[in-house]
Amino acid sequence: MDLTFTFEQQQLRNSVQKMLQGCASRSQGAVSGQEVHNQLVEMAILQLAQLEEDSGVEDGMASIVAVVEELGRYRVAEPFLSTFLAARLLAPCIARQIGDIDHCLGIPGSVAIYEPGARYAFDAPSVEAQEQDTGYLLNGTKIAVSACGDPSRFIVSARISESGQENIGLFAVNAEQAGVEMINYPTIDGGQACSLLLEKVELKPEALLCRGDLAKRMITDHVQVASLLLSAEALGLMERLLELTVEYCNQRRQFDKPISKFQVIQHRLADLYIHCESIRSLLYAALANYVELSEDTKASIAALKFKVGELGRLAGEVSVQLHGAIGFTEEYSVGKYYKRLMVIDALYGNTDHQLQSYLLAESRSHSTTQ
Repeated sequence: MDLTFTFEQQQLRNSVQKMLQGCASRSQGAVSGQEVHNQLVEMAILQLAQLEEDSGVEDGMASIVAVVEELGRYRVAEPFLSTFLAARLLAPCIARQIGDIDHCLGIPGSVAIYEPGARYAFDAPSVEAQEQDTGYLLNGTKIAVSACGDPSRFIVSARISESGQENIGLFAVNAEQAGVEMINYPTIDGGQACSLLLEKVELKPEALLCRGDLAKRMITDHVQVASLLLSAEALGLMERLLELTVEYCNQRRQFDKPISKFQVIQHRLADLYIHCESIRSLLYAALANYVELSEDTKASIAALKFKVGELGRLAGEVSVQLHGAIGFTEEYSVGKYYKRLMVIDALYGNTDHQLQSYLLAESRSHSTTQ
């Protein structure tokens, strides 16, 4: 199946492009992720979290992929991406509970599912939620939680202990609750992350968003969608790296002519273009064939994320090398794009993990069709 963006989705992409160009013009190129997030909230982009729930992938997922791809070009996907993913988890849970999700959209938030020493075992949390008469008592530690935009709420996965049995649940936790401590630290790409220390955090019963098999399915779906959107961001980053590198090679002169005239440089630039188009093809193919929680979809997204990790690093290396020494400096943006691509590779499974996930999903898909 081929992916063709609808007229409305292309108009949305154009509107986001225009907004980003305006932000860049006002700030002389130094676009603020928080300013972009605020603009996107005003444009009601976060409503796509609800639209996907109501109208399916065609209206929701394709639209948000187009938006995140454009954000990647300006390296401003955060804090919007973390907030969207948190809102997407909240939307169906709150809709089932109270029938109204408007108040949960646009509030800075983040999903906390990483734990020390657990790598990518997202469906087996060690954070414990002990059931008691007044609700739940939460204890444990989450790491690598996005802290861009100063999030005021977290969606926390935890192991529920009750009547001698254990289950898994997703909880809404306020950052200002007693017993919640955020330890912030900078990431290599210039962003912010935090460790979330939870010590005897008392939660009311309504803080439990979902539990059991539903919680496991939502965590799995969250990982899939996050990987898809991070890949869309990576495509935008790589496209911009190609533009910056071509521009620099046309300006930089050696032996009385631009270095872009040398065949060896042209070959490297052609490689950069091929890397971008490879990721675009895999991204749009995964999106066109997206079926929630299907093994074919898992395999497509794992293959996509694997190539993002592999080709994203290559694109960053080539861009930095062709820029020479200036490519390593903080005052020039090429190195920052490269660092963001390295972070994307590590999030929700690096290349080794994605290769294993792809092989497992392919095996399961073939076994079900036989």
